[in-house]
Amino acid sequence: MSDVRPSDISMSSGVAKRVWFSLVDEYRTRVLPKDKSLLMWFIGLFLSVFKFMPLDTFRSRYTTTIADRIYTPYKVGEGDAIRDPDVFWRQIKLGVHEHTHILQYRSIGYLLFAYRYATSTRARAMYEAEAYATGIEMDLWRTSGAAIIDTGALAARLVAYGCKPSDIESAKALYDIAYARLRGAKKWKDPVLPARLSPVALLTIKTILTSHS
Repeated sequence: MSDVRPSDISMSSGVAKRVWFSLVDEYRTRVLPKDKSLLMWFIGLFLSVFKFMPLDTFRSRYTTTIADRIYTPYKVGEGDAIRDPDVFWRQIKLGVHEHTHILQYRSIGYLLFAYRYATSTRARAMYEAEAYATGIEMDLWRTSGAAIIDTGALAARLVAYGCKPSDIESAKALYDIAYARLRGAKKWKDPVLPARLSPVALLTIKTILTSHS
């Protein structure tokens, strides 16, 4: 494995595309444009009618995964890296996040996952927390453990998912544990730590390193 420092790797449009291609190939998923999906329009309308969030917000800001289909409000690999230097890094982390949801539902079955996600704010918070925790993994890998993560702000994102304050506190506790465990790692000079990273993050890191070599 290369001993290149992750911070020296340019997270370009090409790298983002290769990461998503690798994830789609490994997990047999499909990536579809959210703005062209009638299903996404109906879901967004439902959320808007019941005051969860405006239709335009749902369609333009949130990536949504249903079964093996991932609906994105952007085209992977497209973005203005001059105005927004982290645009492709965010796309990479979103790929990890959404494919974590894929593994979640496959572990218990999609219908049970969907039922729990829709009916239990606690379950929804924990599913999202596990997926968002992969972002902590990726940011710590990229900075060799030096990233400063505001776990409170990360947990607060779950307000938009209709989660209760107690659910958000539980999510923050999960983030704090993941952050402390990974930030305390003494071998971040090793490009990959299989015992510490989630399988989707691990595959993503391998893809990034391969694209750089």
